[in-house]
Amino acid sequence: MIREILSRLKGSKKLPNLSEEEKMILDYLKGKKFVYQNVMRSKFGFSKPKMTRLLNSLERKGIIRRKRVSNRNKVFLVVKE
Repeated sequence: MIREILSRLKGSKKLPNLSEEEKMILDYLKGKKFVYQNVMRSKFGFSKPKMTRLLNSLERKGIIRRKRVSNRNKVFLVVKE
């Protein structure tokens, strides 16, 4: 499933390496329109800095994007299933 999502990235010639935590985040995001960052943090039990680092990494790889809404972040999967 994750490979299918990553293979659909525009212009991607090589699939990015993902940590187990990043794979967990992608599995959680699949099939959802968006998820608030604090909800994912609570679900996985990650600290705020760790959640931010993981999402920054996925965002740099072009897999997700975040949008600031008020004092929360919405997290979107860039590549649809």
